[in-house]
Amino acid sequence: MNTPATDLTPLQGFPRQNGAPAWLQELRNHSWQVAQRLSLPGPKDEGWRRTSLKGLDLNKSLEGINEEHAGLELPDTPLPGGAVLTDILSAARLHADTLEAHLRGNWLDSDKLLALNGALFRTGYFLYVPAGVKIDTPIRVVCRPASNASLVLNRSVIILGEGASVRIVEERPSGNRPAGNTGQSGDGALTPAYVEVVTASVGKGASLEYASIQQREASSLSYVLRQAKVADNGSVRWFICELGARLSRSDTAALLKGGNASSEARAVYLTDSGQHFDVSAGAVHEGEGSRSRTEARGAVGEQARAVYRGLGKILRGARGSDASQAQKVLLLGGTARADNNPALLIDERDVRADHSSASTPVDPEEVFYLMSRGIAEADARSLLVSAFIQPVLDGALPEGLQEGLQDAVSRKLQKLLKRPGGIDEPIGGGAE
Repeated sequence: MNTPATDLTPLQGFPRQNGAPAWLQELRNHSWQVAQRLSLPGPKDEGWRRTSLKGLDLNKSLEGINEEHAGLELPDTPLPGGAVLTDILSAARLHADTLEAHLRGNWLDSDKLLALNGALFRTGYFLYVPAGVKIDTPIRVVCRPASNASLVLNRSVIILGEGASVRIVEERPSGNRPAGNTGQSGDGALTPAYVEVVTASVGKGASLEYASIQQREASSLSYVLRQAKVADNGSVRWFICELGARLSRSDTAALLKGGNASSEARAVYLTDSGQHFDVSAGAVHEGEGSRSRTEARGAVGEQARAVYRGLGKILRGARGSDASQAQKVLLLGGTARADNNPALLIDERDVRADHSSASTPVDPEEVFYLMSRGIAEADARSLLVSAFIQPVLDGALPEGLQEGLQDAVSRKLQKLLKRPGGIDEPIGGGAE
């Protein structure tokens, strides 16, 4: 992929921020050098073979980086047991030792966009739950950018001590744009561009439940990378819902480093006309007896494309591990396209691993059966698609937010099926 060179000269002083500790400045400078050296990822990069960043004018996007803390909505209620939830830049000053130790072991800048995130991120959150503290009330975070931002760089950190537990829901709605600016782009430009990184450290016997619902602007790029390292007997449960953006890249991985560590990932993606979604989910097994389950379901409309990449990787020494993947896609038109790429990479004998993958249109016999019971064809198709998606949605969010998720998915399905529907809204309503 031939991409124009990114002119970073006007930003030479940008990574240096007043009040930033020396260790963070060191990490930023490293990523800055990486960003200057790399080109945008393209077809020659294995993980990007089926996804193009054509339409992303990075030089132009860099002119409108989001302001510090812009659009980050955190709950006001204090957390119990000494747990901390604050913005990432404040944490760099107030919780430096804890954050530095985590970031030095989880600093991700392997491609140009991730490197720019590391060098220039302006917002994000820091969640720390001490050992033994269990937070029963779900934490809701809304990542809503300022209206004038053309590039949004968020970096967030979740740290759970031994035996701790927490449930967090991240919402990624459209920005609050001025009247007349809907986020639509008639020239094919990917704007605004969101590049977000979430890293988690799950201690021994700790439990993290994480959900993300993405409903970005119709012309935008959404690139979110999530990674959790899980210690002995720890667990992570992911739920990923991709609805918005013109180009969405969503990567979610668990590194099961401890014995009997486990991960569960559920993903749903609904791809409408003109959208391209590239979704990956999986786990790398390093500890003995580790276990992973990954299930993804998608629906792809006319003139839309979805790429799914699943991974179950079992390293040598991870005896007794178990990795399972299942992925299904419904094709809702003759021009809908889906590429399913499940992968199992096994370097140990005493393990279990399996995967399944299927892409199919709505079964005409099932439509006919419902019509024979007096249901109109359009209603029959809608019922079948909803029933196909529902198993991944069940219990995905806490009570009080689940209904909003169902409504958001229903609205997107109506668009896919070319039926009247509502506009996209945050699943939990306005700011808390």
